[in-house]
Amino acid sequence: MNKHTGRNISDNFPKFNASSFEGNKDLYGYLLPLMKPKGLSVLSITLIELGSGFAKLVLSFTKVHM
Repeated sequence: MNKHTGRNISDNFPKFNASSFEGNKDLYGYLLPLMKPKGLSVLSITLIELGSGFAKLVLSFTKVHM
């Protein structure tokens, strides 16, 4: 992501079909697969937030009852 525009940097580059590379003897190998995002999933973020809230709740009750 571009931190100034919030857009994906790869949007700035032209995209080519696989047929554009056919017959080019200087290119070797297969096309690269699309990269998977390496961030936390929505589910994991939600579970972290719920766990944090539960921990705060438990701590607040233990302070009140001491």
